[in-house]
Amino acid sequence: MKLKKIIPISLIAAFLYSCSGATYPPTAAAAPTPNIGVPLTTNSLEITAPNGWNTFRTSKPISLMIRDISDQQITINPISGIKIFVLIMNKWAEVSNQMVYENGAFTLVPNLDSDPTKVGGISVFPDLTNYPTPSKVRIFLIGKLSGNQQNALEVASYIDVMLKP
Repeated sequence: MKLKKIIPISLIAAFLYSCSGATYPPTAAAAPTPNIGVPLTTNSLEITAPNGWNTFRTSKPISLMIRDISDQQITINPISGIKIFVLIMNKWAEVSNQMVYENGAFTLVPNLDSDPTKVGGISVFPDLTNYPTPSKVRIFLIGKLSGNQQNALEVASYIDVMLKP
């Protein structure tokens, strides 16, 4: 009987541990945050890079878990809604995203109750070919709040991750 209780508790603990990785809010950086032309918000997107999903190696993509913590739907276009920077000598340098996206924009629904079925995911692959390793990388996600998508308010959040060779 006790074994039946221990197994589910162990599985839940393992899942929660695997989701612990790099999280939002990001750690303070030595350099000021780059201006990406969109207001940064702490109440729109929560971004995590779970340990169980990532190796945090410069040669591998980074998988992100995204939760909409606003009160409106947020639409993200992966082609135009991702900006990646690497910290070099106390300055942020923008790098390209090597990830190829076949699908277009996706929409996140408000998820204030941490419902795992309402969490989105996306992978990015910073091109760090010309940069020393290990590298501190800042990944911005930019989305549009629900409404008329041409005139919708844009919001952005970011996460910092450390990548090693």
